[in-house]
Amino acid sequence: MMSVHRGERMRETTAELTIRPAGRSDRLAICSLLQQAWHSAGGARWEQLDALGLGCAALVAQRGTQTVAFCLFDLRAAPVASLSAVAVADREQVSEAWRELWPTAERYLASRAVQSVHYVGEAPWLLEALTQQGFRQVTTLVSFEKIQDGPSWTAPAPARLRAMRAEDLDALAEIDAACFPPTWRYPRSMLAASLQPAARLVAAEVDRRLVGYQLSVQEGNEAQIIRLAVIPEYRRRGIASQLVADALATFRRGRVRRVALNTQSDNVAAQRLYERFGFQRTGEELPVLEKMVSSQ
Repeated sequence: MMSVHRGERMRETTAELTIRPAGRSDRLAICSLLQQAWHSAGGARWEQLDALGLGCAALVAQRGTQTVAFCLFDLRAAPVASLSAVAVADREQVSEAWRELWPTAERYLASRAVQSVHYVGEAPWLLEALTQQGFRQVTTLVSFEKIQDGPSWTAPAPARLRAMRAEDLDALAEIDAACFPPTWRYPRSMLAASLQPAARLVAAEVDRRLVGYQLSVQEGNEAQIIRLAVIPEYRRRGIASQLVADALATFRRGRVRRVALNTQSDNVAAQRLYERFGFQRTGEELPVLEKMVSSQ
């Protein structure tokens, strides 16, 4: 194998495939592969492909001039990256294509100071390919939903709830870092984006100190609680319950019928909290695989 490393211009050629970082000129080929290939997992929004080299990175594998495989990584939470999408052309052997693509991808991620990468999904062919390259399952995401057809919920009010403001961003980042492991931590840019009107970001304040927050979105008559966090020293005081009750009350006023959320299978405390508010498991479970990135 011949390899050339020039930062973003890294290119590796095997006996059959040329593997290189994708650029904007590859967007149509990537979208076509995602839509047409049977072995396709995840998705790529056009704005993600437009941000290649910034918050996202993709590698393509070409046989001659044909793009036959690609993988897309979200780098916004570096040094943790997430594998967002993968596709392999139907005429290719998945295990062989990924066996050639992944080592180059791993070296590329290492060059971007990525220390670990994770994948959340259930595509059997991709789970098998990732496992063969050293990924291991670390947890499972469990989905819950609630149909709002009963009485409204109330909860004690140990904290003052208010809308999060731009000047709260530093405190918000500290709360997020204290509450979530690196795999699930939001980078500052994503937290800042959550302040936009499309989302509802609520702060919990005790004695003028921010101690927790809740992030949710509504679309039509459906809503999702995306994020719920209370710093460790203020837990077991009813603040998380207050944040959930506030979200449900807001959704009810907005005529939301269905509320969805997910949490890790090993987060028993969160599951019990949601079940107290009438959330039920949907039966959907997604494995979470992770691999430390080798710097070799």
